[in-house]
Amino acid sequence: MAGRDSLFTSEYRRVSIAILLMVALSAFESLAAIAALPEIAADLGSVTLLPWIVTVYLVAATIASVAAGPFVDSLGVRSIFRIGVAVFGVATVLAAVAPSMEILVLTRAVHGAGGGLVFTSGLAAVPLVYRPGMVGPAYAAGATVWGVNAVAGPAIAAVVLTFAGWRWIFLVILPLVIVGAYLGLTTLPGPLDGAERHPFDWVGLAIVGSFFISFVLALDALDLRSIGFGAVAAGAAALYWRHAKRSQAPVVRVEHFLVNPYRSLWLSIAFLLTGGIGAYVFSPIYVRAARFGSQALTAWTVLFVTVGWTVGANVSGRLQERDAPEVLMMIGSAISAVAMLVTAGFVAAELPLWLIFVSLTFVGSGLGVSTNAALQVVRLTTENRVIGRVTAAHDFGRNIGFSGGTAIGGGILFAVMAGRIADIELVRDVLGGVDVAASDEVASAVAAGIQTMLIVGSVFATVGLVFAWSLRRWRRQQSQVLSEP
Repeated sequence: MAGRDSLFTSEYRRVSIAILLMVALSAFESLAAIAALPEIAADLGSVTLLPWIVTVYLVAATIASVAAGPFVDSLGVRSIFRIGVAVFGVATVLAAVAPSMEILVLTRAVHGAGGGLVFTSGLAAVPLVYRPGMVGPAYAAGATVWGVNAVAGPAIAAVVLTFAGWRWIFLVILPLVIVGAYLGLTTLPGPLDGAERHPFDWVGLAIVGSFFISFVLALDALDLRSIGFGAVAAGAAALYWRHAKRSQAPVVRVEHFLVNPYRSLWLSIAFLLTGGIGAYVFSPIYVRAARFGSQALTAWTVLFVTVGWTVGANVSGRLQERDAPEVLMMIGSAISAVAMLVTAGFVAAELPLWLIFVSLTFVGSGLGVSTNAALQVVRLTTENRVIGRVTAAHDFGRNIGFSGGTAIGGGILFAVMAGRIADIELVRDVLGGVDVAASDEVASAVAAGIQTMLIVGSVFATVGLVFAWSLRRWRRQQSQVLSEP
């Protein structure tokens, strides 16, 4: 809708297209890669590494987003966007020619680094580019683009997978990467007036990276190795605490992560995403291996969580003029928690797929309501001069949820399957349509794993609701203090 507050008036059109196009490309890569997981597993093997195609992307994106925050504040959005697009484009080509699952995982790490830089610079640009009343709709527009990709992406992925193979999933986006890069470099803002410049905290970034990688490995192992990785993560966290207290400009400021409102904010979203993201990532595996869905139907499975997310984000953007964003976060967490339990029941009862798809849509709607409202809290509580750092810290918390949820979900799924199947590589055969004799055994194991994952996910989402309630209580207390004479 064109008008005074439209994102596509002449004043905002080019920068809006730049931001939304890069969101679209990131969305397509995520959706298409997930939709292609069965074909990748059938081609490259090493099924136990399959979750890492998604997880390693998110890990690298998380570390890169942390690095992007201080650079955005000191050098401006445009410079970080330039680097991110270049890395993203090169990694796209590398992923397309990967000869093995191990090499593909490595290239996805590079892919994630570029994506993290682009995504964080795009998020930080929103409150800098648009008027305050346009920020909520701008975030919702990003979710809408993601949702449009959910409709178009699986269709494109299905066509590409049918006629060209999974490698072209990466190559088809290269022309749009070039267009997005040109528009972003000519429209995004440079450094703010009075921006502070300090030597970059490479030591702090290394510690944060060590923490996050150990954290994800601990969650992924779900065995005795988790104790060792968990100890490394705890040690890295304690080391970073000491480092941040002594550093003049730490890569992540402690107050942006451990002091309210930011503490309750990121914990709420991290727990919610940890619970809900597994339903999004692993639903194609369930449809293909447990319900013997076609290649096209498998590719479309990611549609439902994403469409729900889009609808939820847009509803949240509109309601923020009337309701406090932290209240919307509570509502979104409750919706997702209940919907995951319902989905688990549908899976256990082997109800028709369309019912499962409906319940997955509600899982996504809760995620959309909460995540959009959380970004609005960031805007309402942060000064522009530190918007890069705070956005990066919040994105770090979000990615803890994304990566942790993928690792935990994959760990639960494969642990349950390993307890029911003697050879886990049978899953590869079923996904590739080879070992029909083992299909019933694999289907039962996959269904049990998905059901367990959804129940655990509901618990995580409920914890997220508790932290959203804590944020609501803190903001009400602050309002009371400010209103006192």
